[in-house]
Amino acid sequence: EQVSPPRPAAGVPLFPAAVPGAELLVPEGAVLADGGTCPKGSWLRLPDGAYPGIVAGGQGVTFYLKLGRPGRTAVELG
Repeated sequence: EQVSPPRPAAGVPLFPAAVPGAELLVPEGAVLADGGTCPKGSWLRLPDGAYPGIVAGGQGVTFYLKLGRPGRTAVELG
């Protein structure tokens, strides 16, 4: 399990590659996903897979990210 606070700029994809499951909390800014907006205070839980369509909102975003699950190998963000 990893927890980290990334801060990508507007339009930057949050995941450069497929992830082994993820949870993220958005304390500042917004995340754009599948044509919708996940504003400040949103919590997302994603199953294993690729998510190229999830990007930082127009003002950028601060979010807390937890990748993987107990017993799985940690994933490095690039």
